[in-house]
Amino acid sequence: MSDCLLRISEVVAVDVSDFEKKTLIIHQSKTQQEGEAVALYVTGDIRRVIKRYMKKAGITEGALFRRIRRGGHVQSEQLTDFAARRIIQTRAANAGVDGFIAGHSLRVGSAVSLAQAGATMVGGIFFIQALSSKAGQLIKTLRNIGEPLLQKSFWTQWLRIVLSHILLWVCQSIAFFLFIQSLIPVKWTHAGVLSACFAFAWIVGILSFLTPGGLGVREGLLGVLLANYMSPMQATSVALLCRVWMLSAEIVLAGIAFLYNWRR
Repeated sequence: MSDCLLRISEVVAVDVSDFEKKTLIIHQSKTQQEGEAVALYVTGDIRRVIKRYMKKAGITEGALFRRIRRGGHVQSEQLTDFAARRIIQTRAANAGVDGFIAGHSLRVGSAVSLAQAGATMVGGIFFIQALSSKAGQLIKTLRNIGEPLLQKSFWTQWLRIVLSHILLWVCQSIAFFLFIQSLIPVKWTHAGVLSACFAFAWIVGILSFLTPGGLGVREGLLGVLLANYMSPMQATSVALLCRVWMLSAEIVLAGIAFLYNWRR
């Protein structure tokens, strides 16, 4: 933790095979979520201490720091974060260290010691680690977003979706105008503006998050807009009957879809 400024979780995850000559390979950490390995320098004194520790514990492979049962029996399972924190706190108390001791105390203390010794880049190390991790995540996200955009099939699919929705709106507008024609006489020259009223009221109803399906909002707005081209009573009747008409059509289509899937 002192040489590499490791976190508790990184220390207990160290494997014997992670040591390569004078470096320790960290495969994943809090700032390296993508699993990109990082090589950290380990001083000669620490390497010699680790060798003596491994020889004493009979460790040749697997987890470096392990659980020890009563009687000094070294287990194969790696030490847990919680156990490592308890060990640090116990050793600090035995050494007469006062104050609050946490899992990061050794890491922070090492950083402070380095700064007091004149290492001006200690803060920069933490900042660069965090920044590089965030930058890597951002680049990966942008790559995941950008790759589909470069594919021709992506734009073809979206073009089909847009064209199908335009065709749907045209059909709905024509049907709405014919629906009004079946109730009251209106001029064909008003077909465009009446269809626009229907579309605008539909969109506002969808955006109304306070009512389910724009219930009441769509009918109210549609009645107000249609009142410019017919009597208020007629506009209100058309708006209410339009809701019943659309709901009936949706129920019929849902039933057809259900029967089609049930037969399959």
